[in-house]
Amino acid sequence: VDQFEELYTLCPDPVQRTRFLDLVLAATKEQERVQFPPLVLLLAMRADFMGQALAHRPLADALQAGSLLMGSMNQEELRAAIEEPAGKQGAAFEPGLADRILDDVGEE
Repeated sequence: VDQFEELYTLCPDPVQRTRFLDLVLAATKEQERVQFPPLVLLLAMRADFMGQALAHRPLADALQAGSLLMGSMNQEELRAAIEEPAGKQGAAFEPGLADRILDDVGEE
């Protein structure tokens, strides 16, 4: 779930947020009980919303069990993130396209 912080910015009702979180977390637990293939919940969230996420105890427990905190990438790391997955699949970017993507990303 990219931009998971939108749960807090776009949903003003704390009851709805709690219900949503409880349902999502229950889905990750249910698959363990019935032995489905693993369900991995990947959340991308800005660091300034971490406090709100940690306020929901079940989510805090899940985050503490398996969080990976990432800082900003430099230009070289961004280029690798853009080009390497395509290269591993035998694909290539048109000349200059990776540079244009990097220009669009800017300093974000």
